[in-house]
Parts: sequence; structure tokens; C-alpha cells
Amino acid sequence: ARETLPKPLEEYPAFDTPADGNIQKHYEEAVARRGEPCDPELLKNYPHKVGKIVYAMPASRVDCSHTIGLLTRCLTFPTAAMDKAADRCLAFMAQHADHGITYDGSDGLVAYVDSDWQVDCTTSGWCICYGGGAVSYGSKRQACIALSSTEAEIMAASAAACEILYIRGLLAEMG
Repeated sequence: ARETLPKPLEEYPAFDTPADGNIQKHYEEAVARRGEPCDPELLKNYPHKVGKIVYAMPASRVDCSHTIGLLTRCLTFPTAAMDKAADRCLAFMAQHADHGITYDGSDGLVAYVDSDWQVDCTTSGWCICYGGGAVSYGSKRQACIALSSTEAEIMAASAAACEILYIRGLLAEMG
């Protein structure tokens, strides 16, 4: 990831978070400019850079998942602000390379599930832990429109249950 940064890692300030407080605003500005022509150099380099960031996320970087999710949504219409956000996320990951998921050895599979009921598409989110550490997490728009918050919660629980069944099978296979 270091060779993807535009300047040496040592020249970046120490970051405490993978993104600044403006990343949502930068993302919304990028979406608003979606139909406009992009800088060809940015259009070539941004997906390559974000692809390297995505590679690390599923295995160990839960702390960066929100930022990376926003970065990936702009792959076909990147802006300079989103490119700078990708640089910050990369620098943060390199500065905190020793951080990762810690397992405390507690027994059992524990799942946390929630949804944010919307008038249009609701979002489901879940985090599944084993041994005190996250082994699966996700946030996805629901495929159909829920007519109530209860229905949205049931759809979210159903999606998490599918993931739990997969992890149970994987754990059984591993013994």
C-alpha cells in the first residue's frame, strides 16, 4: 500500500481515524458530479488505489470499513477530495499496521443486527463475533421496501441468520 501513496508515509501527519469528518460531504459532492467528465489520470489511478485498500479490509480492518465503503462507491466518478480521502485511509492503515482484530478466547458465536427503516430502501447491518473478535460484518441495502420498522428488522435478522449459518458450517468444517 505504501507505493500507492503520492508522498512518503513519513510526510503524512499522524492520523487517529481513517477519515476526516468531511468524507460524507465529499462523497455526496462526488455523487452530484457523477455525470460530469473526470480527470483521466484520477480515473486511472483511483480504482487501483482503492482496490489495494479493499484487499485489506475483510481480513483485519473493521475500523476502516465505513471509509472504504464510501471510497468504493466513487470508483467510476472519483474526485480530488475522494482521492485525498483514499490517501488518508491508506496512510492511517500503514501508520496503524499493528492494529487488528483481537480475540479474547470467549466461547460462542454472538451476532449484533440492526436496520434503519427508510421510506425507500432500508439498510441492514450486522456484526458477528467469535472468540470476542469480529469474524463477519456488513451493511447492505435491503432488496425490497419494508412497510414498517418491524418488517425491516425481520429482514435484517434474516440476512444475519444466513451469515450465521454459513459461519457455523465453516466452524464445523474446521472442527
